Amino acid sequence: MINRVNQIQSAKIASNIPTMINSSLPVIIKVLEQTRFNRYNIKFGTKTISTTSYTDLEVGSEYYANIGSQSGGVISINSLTKRSIIEPVLDGGANLIEMVANSQNLSWLISHIKNKMANPVSKDEFSIYADMIMALNENILHIPFYYDNRSALLQIQLNKNPKIYLLFSIFAPLIISIKDGKFNLISSQYPSLGKALASELKCEFEIKAVAPLWQKATIKATI
Repeated sequence: MINRVNQIQSAKIASNIPTMINSSLPVIIKVLEQTRFNRYNIKFGTKTISTTSYTDLEVGSEYYANIGSQSGGVISINSLTKRSIIEPVLDGGANLIEMVANSQNLSWLISHIKNKMANPVSKDEFSIYADMIMALNENILHIPFYYDNRSALLQIQLNKNPKIYLLFSIFAPLIISIKDGKFNLISSQYPSLGKALASELKCEFEIKAVAPLWQKATIKATI
């Protein structure tokens, strides 16, 4: 499976997506305080407003959301997704993605990771490469990286018809499905984001919640 890279040359898209989106991005809101059982003060941009939410929100957390307007000047906020914090991030992650995208196979990757683990520059770097090894055991390429000085995450499912999970800190996560070497489907919780990207890539889109292709298992000790 690890040598199946000829169908994921499109991973280069990771460096191009932010320039495609502009106004289609969902906004980022921050929950400042809860004033009543279902009412909150939130901030987006430079505005602070009071709003009702029938879903419990976590004070101090940030969420991706669609912002719209209704009759009477009422602001509508919907499709909230808690904003993920991507950390730690690999300093050379973007270069590694470029190496992967330009390779005909990935036979070199495991040796590269092991060499980096043997000579890590920090505990965080060792942890990231260890995560990469665990993800590869499940046929997932997992690379947290920096884009424009912001954290981001790329995951690629290494199979015949790959899926690419992308999460940039500036916009909500999405999944790009590839079939027969071509972009086939964009999955996103946000219609404007999915439609805009599908239009650029000339493929279909669907509105659905998305999750990472791989997540580190949490081990709980029982005493």
